[in-house]
Amino acid sequence: MILNRSEYRDKVLGCWMGKNIGGTLGAPFEWHRQVNSVTFYTQDLGGEPLPNDDLDIQLLWLVALEERGIEIDAQVLSEYWTLYVTPHWSEYGTGKINMRAGLPPPLSGTFGNDYKDSCGAFIRSEIWACIAPGAPAVLTVTQVNQGALVVGASLYDGPAGTIIPGTVIASFGSGTGGLFAPVEIRPDAAGVGLLFIIHDEHFVNHRPLPIQRNLHQRVGHRAND
Repeated sequence: MILNRSEYRDKVLGCWMGKNIGGTLGAPFEWHRQVNSVTFYTQDLGGEPLPNDDLDIQLLWLVALEERGIEIDAQVLSEYWTLYVTPHWSEYGTGKINMRAGLPPPLSGTFGNDYKDSCGAFIRSEIWACIAPGAPAVLTVTQVNQGALVVGASLYDGPAGTIIPGTVIASFGSGTGGLFAPVEIRPDAAGVGLLFIIHDEHFVNHRPLPIQRNLHQRVGHRAND
């Protein structure tokens, strides 16, 4: 894939704006298991986005990249996590306790961690797509490295971790903020089937609202686990 500077900047800006918009729009509904249908923000924002750890922690990864270079690994990211991530709840705190006790990733994300199945790993993955457009092998290595810090392997090799060498498919997005195509996906990776269900329901059948119910019917869910 060839991107000129203007196209690349436009896509990164779209990614930044989309993450801000999505995090702000969805904030009032976090932790609520329900189907939401809104057309605009439901809170008074005064023109500003809400703080969003899913985005803000990715800025920490950007700092790590600027200071340590592209060849960073889980050990480097764990140093930045323990130094700069202040929240101590859920997997954030358990991961820090483990890392400070000398347990390196991926043990830091699994040992004694009741929240190891959090979706936190793949909702902090956009930065890796931004620094490695069209290079899913690079994206995968960095995503696995950051995911292993505070969650279990099933999660950082889950929906975001499916973007790894294998079958080439077209991007699901286009225009500003669309995914950086081409995307390479291993056919047997966890989450691949979910991607195609979502794609077909939204783009082919034009039925976005039943997607959640369809996913539950086909693959089940863990709401009561």
